Amino acid sequence: MRPTQPSHIGHFSIFPGAAMVNDDGVSVFESVRLVCFGIAYRMLGSAAEAEDIVQDAWLRWQGTDRTAW
Repeated sequence: MRPTQPSHIGHFSIFPGAAMVNDDGVSVFESVRLVCFGIAYRMLGSAAEAEDIVQDAWLRWQGTDRTAW
């Protein structure tokens, strides 16, 4: 069952398009988060492992210099 209020994990919401106060690349990552999860899940076959991969991607995303774009 889907909760009525978006749940937040760390600095990003589990629902795409959720409003964020402090962006810091969140909106870009959030727009592809579910796609990344789906790919990781199909590769690994485990939701827990897929979520770990997405979280690792989030941490790497936060460490990148996105001003060069």
